Amino acid sequence: MNGFGAVPQYYLNAGLDHFSASQDNKPIDNWWWLYVLNDQEYRRKKKPNPNMIGGNAVQGDRERSFVNQDDQTITIEPFGLGAYIFHGYTEKKAIDSALQYLDDRQHLYDGAELDHFFIVKERTPLCIQHLIQALKQVKLPDVNKITTETYCEYQHPGIEITTIGRTDLIFTEWKRVLEIKTKWFKPDEKGEKDKKGKLKVTNKYVPGKPEFSHVLQTAFYWKATGFEPYIIYASGKPIAKKGEVGFKIFTSQNCEELKPENLNRVLAYQRRLQLQRQNILKLQSDLGLTLEECTKYVPSDFSHYFWRDYSSEELREIEKLWE
Repeated sequence: MNGFGAVPQYYLNAGLDHFSASQDNKPIDNWWWLYVLNDQEYRRKKKPNPNMIGGNAVQGDRERSFVNQDDQTITIEPFGLGAYIFHGYTEKKAIDSALQYLDDRQHLYDGAELDHFFIVKERTPLCIQHLIQALKQVKLPDVNKITTETYCEYQHPGIEITTIGRTDLIFTEWKRVLEIKTKWFKPDEKGEKDKKGKLKVTNKYVPGKPEFSHVLQTAFYWKATGFEPYIIYASGKPIAKKGEVGFKIFTSQNCEELKPENLNRVLAYQRRLQLQRQNILKLQSDLGLTLEECTKYVPSDFSHYFWRDYSSEELREIEKLWE
């Protein structure tokens, strides 16, 4: 994966050959558990939060084919926003295909999580409508001048592996890279319901400025591609009060966070963060420790929201590694 040289052995010992924005946006203890002490198979099998499933359904994908382990060619049908952009689906058909995507995954949930899932599904159509409105405002170019899931990479000075990522959308002719984010809600922690029997939630509104984690991700794409960065937020929450919006488009023209000087500052932060992780991996190798033994040198904070999707039983077992 490293296009700039061989991957050092101390990285390979931990099963790593690259960094990514999704890694960098995790606190170091959660990153250590997911990416060092566990492998990609573990991460793939972990049940996604309903909000994540909703985001996948809304953003959708274009038609794709791949060969599975039995040498069979599997074709993924287009759905959601991807089907609207790349296959000319009507708004209704794009929404219906996203809802089908959700229906196919309903079996993953039960209890309070299923209540959460149903609210995500209820809000999916409006979220897609808001994103389509945003893209009309941005003015979609001809489909042949748009790419999606484009791999890009950049290697920070002093970091011995590359950072890689896949973009949401690139407008090749206009040299723009677009990152799309969906905003959902936080369910009541105790699973309490309102008078109508619906799960209580705390809504997450379209933000007044982009979130730092999203700026970090977009800064990487900006550096790796050299293209003008956009962040588009959309929500499926019905508009209920004056001044509330269903989508927002951030660019360097209307947002300080996306101006080059700030993007460079964020990239410097990303480099420092990666350097800290690199140094811990070097320490593990230099001291001849196992990865589990090195865990005690990794700061931990199990109150962080990145641990919220783990059951109390899972967390108790994970915490033992830090004792």
